Amino acid sequence: MKPRELLCMFGLLGLMTGCSNAAEGVRVITAQLDDEHYHGITLGETRNHQASATWSRFGPVTILNLQAHDPEAESMMLNVFNLEISLTDRGGSPQVDSATFSYWPEGMNNTFYSSEESEVTVTFESFTLDDNAHVVGTFSGQMCAKSSFFSEPDTSDCKNVTGTFDTVLVNET
Repeated sequence: MKPRELLCMFGLLGLMTGCSNAAEGVRVITAQLDDEHYHGITLGETRNHQASATWSRFGPVTILNLQAHDPEAESMMLNVFNLEISLTDRGGSPQVDSATFSYWPEGMNNTFYSSEESEVTVTFESFTLDDNAHVVGTFSGQMCAKSSFFSEPDTSDCKNVTGTFDTVLVNET
């Protein structure tokens, strides 16, 4: 299992163990998944639970993890979209080193979609990491169906994706 897949899996598990449908949204992620429109909210910190839009720094590398939840879904764990971005600061501006996204329409125990086999493009319109961390930008790429974390992507079931994000971030470090 790749480190990104583990991080995403543990992030989803963490949210399963405590966030409620009443959690207040911080901001939004929208996406066009072929002909399907997605709109989800990122969640702020709740009493003992992690926010779903976070940043952390490991030496020169910064990781952004933006996880959106569909406020219309029956459960917080259905129709979840996750965008993970790894970047470095080169010359005062963030440079994207890698990015992936995944989409969990029916939760963790069912087929999901992952961009792990394709190139994902991320562009920032606004980027601030401090006490008031906030990012705004766009992303695009392709994602293909996977029946499990360990399975190969099903290249006969892929979706082209374009989207936007506008969210506050919580520092995890």
